[in-house]
Amino acid sequence: MASKPVLWGRGSSTNVQKVIWTAHELGIEAERRLVGGPFGGNRTADFLALNPNGTVPVWQDDAFVLWESHAIMRHLARQEGHMYGDTPEAIAKTDQWLDWYALVFWPPVRLLFLDIFQTDQVPDEGNGGTAALAAAHRNLSLIDGTPTDFFTLENARPNLAEVSLAIGINRMLGLGFGIALPQRIAEWHDTVRKRPGFLLATEDEPDMPGHRS
Repeated sequence: MASKPVLWGRGSSTNVQKVIWTAHELGIEAERRLVGGPFGGNRTADFLALNPNGTVPVWQDDAFVLWESHAIMRHLARQEGHMYGDTPEAIAKTDQWLDWYALVFWPPVRLLFLDIFQTDQVPDEGNGGTAALAAAHRNLSLIDGTPTDFFTLENARPNLAEVSLAIGINRMLGLGFGIALPQRIAEWHDTVRKRPGFLLATEDEPDMPGHRS
């Protein structure tokens, strides 16, 4: 009997959350091994042999090892034939949004999160906080104003790009700035966050003001 693949990482990492959700949607079971953050272990020789960056997530399937969350998500989706796109054009659009998420959407959210979660203070303008918050607002407007095949509330399962964006938006809302989502995005996010895969992926989400009732 073949062994399960191993997902190395911690559930508080948005990058790990994206892979957990993707695997769940595709029905792929993996053994979870906690590493990074409070668990440590990501600077050991054994882990660095898997990923010389010392970051999570890492996907290990027997001798096959893969790091970088979007690369892992694409790999899993290609195996199962779902969540990526049915045509070359659809796949290219998914890649476009995944790259945009990594290069444009996530950096300002990450900056704000690190300052708030680690210091419990909103970063001031001198640390780039004002610019980061403005960028987060602009990026939401861009998503809402750009025609896509996503966010339709009609798909049987979310697209890979939707997985990343939903996880990123969830972290952004947790910052507690009272950022208002455009109506279309808010309706979509309210729907996808009820999916079992999202709930599983975010069960170890850090405790932040915007997620407290």
